[in-house]
Amino acid sequence: MIHDLQTIYGDEAAASERQRARYTRLAEQFRTVFGRQGGCFVRAPGRIEIGGNHTDHSGGWVLGASTVRDTIACAAANQSNEAVIVSRGYSEPFRVNLTDLEPRTGERETTTALLRGVLAALAQAGYEYGGFDACLDSDLPAGSGLSSSAALEVMLAQVVNALFNNLTIPPLDLALAGKQAENEYFGKPCGLLDQTLAAVGGLLLMDFNQEDEPGLTPLESGCARSGLAWLVVHTGGSHADLTSLYAEIPAEIGAVAAKLGAARARDVASSALLQQLPGLRESCGDRAVARMLHFLAENERVREQASSLQAGNMPRFLELVRASGISSRCLLQNSHPAAAVEQQPLTLALGLTEQFLGTTGTCRVHGGGFAGTILVILPPERLPEYERLLEPVFGEKCITQVTIGDIGAAGINLPAAQF
Repeated sequence: MIHDLQTIYGDEAAASERQRARYTRLAEQFRTVFGRQGGCFVRAPGRIEIGGNHTDHSGGWVLGASTVRDTIACAAANQSNEAVIVSRGYSEPFRVNLTDLEPRTGERETTTALLRGVLAALAQAGYEYGGFDACLDSDLPAGSGLSSSAALEVMLAQVVNALFNNLTIPPLDLALAGKQAENEYFGKPCGLLDQTLAAVGGLLLMDFNQEDEPGLTPLESGCARSGLAWLVVHTGGSHADLTSLYAEIPAEIGAVAAKLGAARARDVASSALLQQLPGLRESCGDRAVARMLHFLAENERVREQASSLQAGNMPRFLELVRASGISSRCLLQNSHPAAAVEQQPLTLALGLTEQFLGTTGTCRVHGGGFAGTILVILPPERLPEYERLLEPVFGEKCITQVTIGDIGAAGINLPAAQF
């Protein structure tokens, strides 16, 4: 799909002008770096997870949304066997030779790995590809919890889509290419949630009954705004060393499901779990059982969240988001690593936020947990006071306000040659 700036970023004149200036700077950078005009612009958005904390990898339901904030590229084919990307904040380009798209151990956890992996995935899927040059820019702050990595992966796939496939690659195939790159090349065992939101866009109720072909129900995004401010708060800490903690969650939930004769948590009935609790505690441990309790309740809660939004029942929706946060903290236990005694930034941020909000808003762990960000929804008039509370604790720019967007990965109707 090709969209104009107003469709993606809104009709407000100031916002459109800011974005046009942003794309103009990128086109100028492309000319400076590569000595010619770019051929096209593409973008892929960040995402927020609203409900369904750690449910997707066990066949569950998730409620999430793409953001207006995004990663963009100005790109052109270069008639060579090399893909080259230049990104703001990095002194050297990232380069991949198209004749060698096998994973490299030494590249793991790098942008080059994601570029190589996306190209390999699209090639394996039978899509056209070739050498290209691209300049990238992102307004997804590092560590903001808006999944800048998934946005980057999907945006790279969209570059190939625009330059070599006439924008005919379906959004889910863009998402799958990103997931494959992150799993096999970058080295992170993620699911398809983040990439789906970046590729498809909008406010989505997602059913991961089939992991790589989720059922998607678009919801009216306006119902989630309703005069509220949506924030992600970066509390500090990195996800880089937490992969094993994330992997333990589906492993423990899966172990309980297996003891109950089910292939996955989605197929477990709450009544069966309760009937066999004594034996499950002994064989799987209390934390695994608690995590299964979280999954079963969260999986139901997601659909009620979506129904509440559609009905315009914001008090009930906020109550359900609050319940999701409590479940993540108490049952899923992903507000901090079990061994962390002195460093518990998520737990502290949640506690401070809950005391501040009272009944005027809500908060919850955002994404994987253990470190990183929380999601906060509050009346916009309370935002300045909230900033004064949190910034001295977590840093001056710890709060990122986000706007739910309607558009996923897209080409932009701004011919780069006009700049």
